[in-house]
Amino acid sequence: MNLVAFIFSSALAMAAPEAPQTHSSVEAKAVPAGENMRLEFKINAGNGLHVNQDAPWSLELKEAPGLSFSQMKWNKAALDKALPGFSATTIAKPSQTKGVVSYTLTAFVCTDDKKLCYRDLLKGELPWQKP
Repeated sequence: MNLVAFIFSSALAMAAPEAPQTHSSVEAKAVPAGENMRLEFKINAGNGLHVNQDAPWSLELKEAPGLSFSQMKWNKAALDKALPGFSATTIAKPSQTKGVVSYTLTAFVCTDDKKLCYRDLLKGELPWQKP
């Protein structure tokens, strides 16, 4: 490799954005709720961490073709502490047989001694299928 190619490839490697580090993960699933669909977003804290349910959590559905909800954003007041996370049920049966929902979930986890807390922005897509 010549010197110019080496410098150029090194500059590209340094400029490449890193994936954001998260301290939790989301377990998302779509389940039937009668004729409707219920989406569940459960947060799993990383090793040595626990879910902080007092923080300003949120869930936003970006795209939900075929599904109708009464709202597309939820805040801490809608947090299901037993899950822990969010669940959202459609207001009507799906207008398509299957699809994908894009979401952004803001979750908070802390160390067991509560000295460090982390805000995680978890984005993903949830495939769903009508029963």
